[in-house]
Amino acid sequence: MFNIEKTELFKKTREHLSNYWKENKDDLQYEFCIHLIQYACGKYYDYKIVNTHKAHTVKALKSYRKTNKTSSKAFQFQRLLFGYRIDLTPTKTNLSSKKANLEKNPKELVRDHIIGTSLIGFYVIYEFKKSLSETLIISDDPFKELAKEKYSKKWFEILSVTAEDFSKNWLEKHLCLWAQCRITKTEHTKGELVRGWGVEKAHQLSDEKKVEIIFNRLDLFHYKKTITGGEIVLENYKPKRTN
Repeated sequence: MFNIEKTELFKKTREHLSNYWKENKDDLQYEFCIHLIQYACGKYYDYKIVNTHKAHTVKALKSYRKTNKTSSKAFQFQRLLFGYRIDLTPTKTNLSSKKANLEKNPKELVRDHIIGTSLIGFYVIYEFKKSLSETLIISDDPFKELAKEKYSKKWFEILSVTAEDFSKNWLEKHLCLWAQCRITKTEHTKGELVRGWGVEKAHQLSDEKKVEIIFNRLDLFHYKKTITGGEIVLENYKPKRTN
């Protein structure tokens, strides 16, 4: 069983993100909730309308959702909808690499999304679907279930209430997923730092394997051992002098 509170990233960001949450929780909860509903309505539409031939074509749906090499249009939307929406910059997380703290040229520094926006998007949906399935007391796809006739008058209410509950009870503890760290451009190169899922044919991985990869990121394994075998050492963020 994976526990985000036991991960390195959660522990390193706990204090700063706790303060950030207290100051911004109303905005964060609302924005996250509305994005969940936007995503869920799209999935409901596919099952209720497109797959029943009431509008558009199933071919068009498959073209949007099918994986082409490593991604899909649907997955890209998922990344944009969730991966980038919470902007936890290095000053908010208090995270910087040791080399970045020493670097005097600000042009040689970048902000790294530690978990990765694609992985964040996947994990949010993975967890939200689990929450919906628990609400419906099923093990099948919750969006497929909600498209059934018996939910015709209450599907949106179920989606909304579940999204509201998820935003209130899940988001705060998982805020570190969006944490960014200041590192050098050299540390951020493709030949040094793992990008995406870090494996070939990632779309063929099981959901469970993808979750395992995400928790490895949360434990900062890709920082502790980079592609070349080095280490990105993390420290508290030190502001650059302006004079």
